[in-house]
Amino acid sequence: MDSLTILAPAFNEEKNIIPFLSHFYEKLENNWKILIVNDGSSDGTAKILTEIKNEYPNLTVISHEFNKGIGKAFETGFKNINTDYVITIDADLSHTFSVVDELYKNRHKADVVIASMNDERSDFSNASKIRVLIAKIGNYIISKLIGVKVHEVAGGPRIYKTDKIKNLKIEHSGFESQVEIIKKLSKAGCTFNQCALYLDKRLYGKSKMNYLKSIIGVVKVIFTR
Repeated sequence: MDSLTILAPAFNEEKNIIPFLSHFYEKLENNWKILIVNDGSSDGTAKILTEIKNEYPNLTVISHEFNKGIGKAFETGFKNINTDYVITIDADLSHTFSVVDELYKNRHKADVVIASMNDERSDFSNASKIRVLIAKIGNYIISKLIGVKVHEVAGGPRIYKTDKIKNLKIEHSGFESQVEIIKKLSKAGCTFNQCALYLDKRLYGKSKMNYLKSIIGVVKVIFTR
């Protein structure tokens, strides 16, 4: 069985981090791991992770001294992966283990497999309707502009072959970094496919995404060579 790391960047997720670990950890296979990159949280996230990490032998925690943004959290995580595959996922339980299972089962389809709303088996009926609408429109436009034949390019859980992203340099720090990753991997000749997405509402708190800032960032990514 191929080894796997579940990579979850976390910024101010003190209420979500224990439920997240409780939900995912008990379902891990023997050669699976969880890597949480604490991105300079200013709440109790770092303290909680320090207190509980010894209870989870297959959990690794890396902390940034200050908030660098999700792009840099991905970059830090990728550098520290030593399994065959890595899945990136939010630490707020807006995606449950069903997405990890779906991605892993479809890992051999391509170098990168993305959980997508456009898959006919996807279920996002419990998610915010505004989030879903913005995501669908944005992803459609971005995928056309960067020429990738998958529609979920601006976010969402993904599974990568580790050797494709291990040393990837990510220049953008915000949520637009997910578009940058796809664009760079596409230029490097990586293959892409998609599978079903199961999306729910985050358990506690609000999304950290600043939509205006993210849109500006995505435009920069698209038109930067």
